[in-house]
Amino acid sequence: MQKTVITDLILKCRQNDQHAFRKLVEMHQAMIFSFIFKMLCNEEEAKDAVQETFIKVWKHIDKYNTELKFSTWLFAIASNLCCDKIKFRKRKFTFNKLIMKIFFYQTKISKCLPSIPIWRKLL
Repeated sequence: MQKTVITDLILKCRQNDQHAFRKLVEMHQAMIFSFIFKMLCNEEEAKDAVQETFIKVWKHIDKYNTELKFSTWLFAIASNLCCDKIKFRKRKFTFNKLIMKIFFYQTKISKCLPSIPIWRKLL
């Protein structure tokens, strides 16, 4: 029963039926939020990721194979999105760490420079 309802909603979504898509979102939103929140451990980021997940679903609903389970496809999209966000987080952290090191060394060097005789003349 549930599978046929979801399949009918997906077929309607493929015809740009926004009401059908809203029902599809309502049916899966809590489950996807819970999954994403467990992966990202941040409520605001999880809310954004849920929206992004359903935007991707809407854009690519025509690529979904109705013979397969919809929730599996939905979780795959959500999981890939979370992995991308976690990778970005790591890159952002590494970049911020690099900036902090540069700032630290510049501060350290600028404190040492005035004590070196040649720099006294230039300053």
